[in-house]
Amino acid sequence: MPQVIRFKFNIEKVKNLLIILCRSVPELDVLKIVKLFYLIDKQHLLRYGRIVTGDMYYKLDYGPVPSKTYDILKDIRGDRTPVYGEESKLIAEAVQPESLDPTAFFKTKAKPDLNAFSKNESDVIQSMVKKYGNKTGADLMDITHKDATYIKASRGSPIDFYLFFENEKVSSDVISIMEEEQENRNFLDDLK
Repeated sequence: MPQVIRFKFNIEKVKNLLIILCRSVPELDVLKIVKLFYLIDKQHLLRYGRIVTGDMYYKLDYGPVPSKTYDILKDIRGDRTPVYGEESKLIAEAVQPESLDPTAFFKTKAKPDLNAFSKNESDVIQSMVKKYGNKTGADLMDITHKDATYIKASRGSPIDFYLFFENEKVSSDVISIMEEEQENRNFLDDLK
């Protein structure tokens, strides 16, 4: 039985990725943000055995969604009483919706800290923005609904990261890297 894979959420990478998307992607609403995050994280996982954001993905009606990022976006949009106080505040200082409308586009005046990303992460972000940035949120939803992460996961549940690899041509070395890094995280957590 494969081990449960969990990554460490990285608020700095999430913030800077949001800034990059706001600066380079037209008509960027919440749906488009969560779809692009998924496609970026998936591509990086398939190539390098880890995701960029560290977020946990859940299967929701609109497809695979980075749950903490999605909650933070709802916090700063004012959809509810904020759940992630300091993290939501940090993101709100970097990006904002143009209005309180749930379909509002996000904008930023901030510049991204590109040092937050490795060269590999930057390359994946750039290639996914180029490939998918001009598509609509609905287009991206249709694309992600074809993935095993959407088809095989249970609605409202966390998506097993092993599903990201299903029907994909990747080296078994990449999966080994993912598993080894999880073992290292588990070991470090046990030391605490």
